Amino acid sequence: MIVNDSHLSWCLNIYPGESLEETKLNIQKNAPQVKEFLAELGHEKRLENGLGLGLRLAADTVNKLHGNTAEFKDLLDRNELYAFTVNAFPYGNFHQVPVKENVYYPDWSEDSRLDYSMKTGDILSELLPQDQLYGSISTVPVTYGKKLDTTTIKNFIKLAKHYKHIEEYSGKIIQMALEPEPDCFLETTDEAIRYYDMLRNEDQDLAERYLGICLDTCHMALQFEKPIDSLNRFIEANVTLPKIQISSVLSYKNKGNIDPLRKYDEQVYLHQTLVQNEEGEIQQYSDLNLAIDDNPAGEWRVHFHVPLYFEENSQGLRSTSHLIDQEFMQKAFKHCRHLETETYTFGVLPNAIENVNKSIAQEFDFVLKKLS
Repeated sequence: MIVNDSHLSWCLNIYPGESLEETKLNIQKNAPQVKEFLAELGHEKRLENGLGLGLRLAADTVNKLHGNTAEFKDLLDRNELYAFTVNAFPYGNFHQVPVKENVYYPDWSEDSRLDYSMKTGDILSELLPQDQLYGSISTVPVTYGKKLDTTTIKNFIKLAKHYKHIEEYSGKIIQMALEPEPDCFLETTDEAIRYYDMLRNEDQDLAERYLGICLDTCHMALQFEKPIDSLNRFIEANVTLPKIQISSVLSYKNKGNIDPLRKYDEQVYLHQTLVQNEEGEIQQYSDLNLAIDDNPAGEWRVHFHVPLYFEENSQGLRSTSHLIDQEFMQKAFKHCRHLETETYTFGVLPNAIENVNKSIAQEFDFVLKKLS
C-alpha cells in the first residue's frame, strides 16, 4: 500500500516455500486474506491502489522466473497486487529445516551470490508497475564473521554496473541494500557506514545510485542501538536507504530465572543474543543456547523476531517495539521509499499464532498508528 508517498508491505519470507509454484501459491492464498483483515481494521481505502508485496525469491525461483515473468506479473495484476521490493537475503531453504548460519551463504565473495542478485534485479525491473521508478532488494551483510574478502567490493561494483544497464534499457532503478546483522561483517551502524564509504571510494556514482543499506529495526535494537539513532546517522552520512524493515526483538531482564527464554531456543534459526549489565557492558553470544548456559544477569536481547504489537507478558518477556515510535516512523517514511514488516518467525513461536495473516494485518495497523 502507498503511505505518505512511500510503499509499505510485509515480507513474504514468512511463508515456507522455495519453488516458483510454492511462491505463487503463497501469494494466491495469503494476500487476499491479508487484504480482508486490513479492511476489517479500517484500512480499506489504503488498498485502492493495490497492495504491494515484499517478495521473497529463492535462487530456484529466480532461475525459473528469469526471462519469464509475464505469467507471474499477470498473477499479481489479477489480484490487484504489485511488487516493489524483494528479500534476496536467504539464497536457499529458509523454513522447517535448520538454517542457522547457512542463511549467509553463498556470501558476497562468491559468484553465485552475484549471479543470483543480478537476475533478481532483472526480474524486479520487469515486475515493477509501469508508473513506479524504483525497486529495492535486501541482501546479506557481506558475509558471516569479520573476515573481509576483497572480492566483495568488486562484486558489488559489478552488480551496480549491471543495475545501471537495467536502468539504461528499462528506465527502472534497482537498488541493492545490505542488511547489517549481529556476528556478520556488517553489524553496527558504524560498520555499515564505513563499508558504504569503501564502496563509494571504489565508484561513488554507482554506489550512491544502485547500492545502499537496509535498516532493520530488530537488528539495531538487538545491539542496543536505538533505530532512530541509526536512521539519523545514516541520513547524516548521506547513505542511500533503499529499504527499511520494521520488526522487533525479544527482550528479557534476567535476574536469575532464565526459564522463560528456554522455549525460544529452537533449532531452525540463529538467535544471536546480547546481554547488557547494569554498568552498560555488553556480552555477545552467537546463539541463544550459549547465553543460556552462561546465564549472565542483565537485559537480554535475543534475535527472535516477535510480532510488532506484542509488548510484554506475565513472565517478563518483552519486545523492543516501544523503540519504533512516532519520531522514527515519520522520519523513516520521509527518507525511505520502501518499508516492510518482517516477522518471519511465526512458525517457530512457542505459542502458535492462530492466524498468521491476521497478525500481519495487525502489524500493518501498528505501523500506521505509530506513524499518525
